[in-house]
Amino acid sequence: MKLTKHAQLRMKQRAINWRQIEAILTFGENYYHGKNAYYTCLSKRAFKEMSVQSKELNIVQELSKLKRLFVVSAENNIVTVGYKGKHIHNH
Repeated sequence: MKLTKHAQLRMKQRAINWRQIEAILTFGENYYHGKNAYYTCLSKRAFKEMSVQSKELNIVQELSKLKRLFVVSAENNIVTVGYKGKHIHNH
């Protein structure tokens, strides 16, 4: 997947690195977000699975951050990234 300029800017602003995005894209679940876009984040089930493998992946310290991270993608581009707030439900 390619990063849009907007996504690159958001990564810098929010201190999100490519490794974290890869983890979300690998373990996360996709939810249709409208206009051919998908919202990807860790479900509770995916977070548990990732927690078990975290020692092998050497990402134990990043788990709390990853739990709140989301990626929005469309047409093989990462449009934006960020952290879930209180206003996002059901994910």
